Amino acid sequence: MDRIALPALGAATWLRLWLSYQRYAAVLVGAPALCVALAVARLPWWGAGLVALAGVAPARFGLTVLARWPRKLRATRVGLARIAAGTFTPASIRTYCGDPCFRLVAHELLAAAGLPRAERRAIVHRFTGELRAEGSVAMLVDHVRGTVTIGGAEKAI
Repeated sequence: MDRIALPALGAATWLRLWLSYQRYAAVLVGAPALCVALAVARLPWWGAGLVALAGVAPARFGLTVLARWPRKLRATRVGLARIAAGTFTPASIRTYCGDPCFRLVAHELLAAAGLPRAERRAIVHRFTGELRAEGSVAMLVDHVRGTVTIGGAEKAI
């Protein structure tokens, strides 16, 4: 298997990508932290405790988003390497469109490939819809008849 030489990213590009990819995480972590700080300053201890408790879920999700940064950066670098090698196709970002975090990566790669904004949005929207439809398909297994029904199509097993 051939290995792809991943491109090095300059400090400005790295910072731009970090800010772009992590902005939702910053809100999810920062907003509860700000609310808790205000509650500590203005409310009794039990009120601040309730505000802190309410902020646990969004802050925890924000930390999860923050922890995905290395995977998003690697996906971006792989995509940039494919663009440079001439092997990139818009279809290669399809799997990224199923996850809101990675949709930003998909948009970034399509922009780097030179696609206009309207076309990028249409591609990501189409792939997102396809992945949602695939994820909502029901599968029924009938052990008595020996059939599997997937999305209305019946197959013998």
